[in-house]
Amino acid sequence: MDDIQVIKIVFGILPAIGGLVLLLIGFMRSYKYLVQERQCTAKTTGTVTSYTLASRGGEDSSVHLPVVAYTVNGKEYKVIGPAFPKRFYN
Repeated sequence: MDDIQVIKIVFGILPAIGGLVLLLIGFMRSYKYLVQERQCTAKTTGTVTSYTLASRGGEDSSVHLPVVAYTVNGKEYKVIGPAFPKRFYN
């Protein structure tokens, strides 16, 4: 294998394979949301009942997230802001 072939492999084939892997990972991560959008067509309304404080990092990195209450089939649910992991809530 001469130098030209090595350069073609390193700068041509390997980045293409890496790009395909990244595309595949992106598709796999977003596919569940595409399916969920197609299957979940019901709409509901909610009411902001209060706000909570979420911090992520230092002292000045807090944000107030809304607490939203809504009802589905007679059962009440409460959601805190966007879907952040619970460890960020105070």
